[in-house]
Amino acid sequence: KHLQTLLSFLVILTLTLHASENKNGYNTFLKRHVRNDTPTDLNKENWKNFINRISTWNRTIQSFFPFSEKDNVEAVCSSGGKMFEHNHCISKKPFSFITVKIDSKKKIIKSKKINACSDITACLAPPTDSRM
Repeated sequence: KHLQTLLSFLVILTLTLHASENKNGYNTFLKRHVRNDTPTDLNKENWKNFINRISTWNRTIQSFFPFSEKDNVEAVCSSGGKMFEHNHCISKKPFSFITVKIDSKKKIIKSKKINACSDITACLAPPTDSRM
C-alpha cells in the first residue's frame, strides 16, 4: 500500500526540474499540482467541477497537493529536504496529496483518494533556492 502511494506521488514528481535550468517547468509544476483552488475534500461533484474548470480531462491520473502544503513542497530541495543524488531531494517531513482518477471519455471521476507519504523524492527546486 505504501509503495502504491509512493508511486502515485512519483507520477507527479518524476520531473527532472531544477529552477536554475527550467523555471518555466517548475512554475508549470506548481500551476498543475499546487493550486489555491484545489478541493480539500473528496466530494465527487467538487472534483468534477474543478477538473472541468482547469480542463484536464485528458490526464487520467492527476495528483494535487493541498495549497496549505505549498511552502513545504517548495522547501523540499532546500531547507525542508536533503539532497539525494543530482537534483533529487528527499523530504524531511510527511506530505499529503490527493490522487484523482478519471474517465476521460465519459468525463467522470472514477476515484479520489488522500495519500500520505513520509519518504518523498522530489526533483524540483523553488526559484528561491540558495543553490542556484
